[in-house]
Amino acid sequence: MPTNRLRRRRTFPTRIRTALLEAADKRHEQLANLPLSDHNVVATAHRNRVERILTQVHGAVDRLDAGTYGDCDQCGDEILAEHLLQIPWATHCARCTQR
Repeated sequence: MPTNRLRRRRTFPTRIRTALLEAADKRHEQLANLPLSDHNVVATAHRNRVERILTQVHGAVDRLDAGTYGDCDQCGDEILAEHLLQIPWATHCARCTQR
């Protein structure tokens, strides 16, 4: 459960937004190139995974705009900037990810 502590709004390098937008573009391109057939279980699973990541990327952009980007969805602690640079759409801190 996220904490209700008052936090100062974190600032992030412009490259975070750029990375998110590039990730969204890449996922849109992947979706456009994937087959639409529901008969191939592997292709369907891959399409679903790409769609989930795209949803997470869009959510990260929304959180960035709202000032909540970089806060763990589970405990409310800050997600390390190094982790966000690797996975810009991350929603959990390292501690909650390991749970």
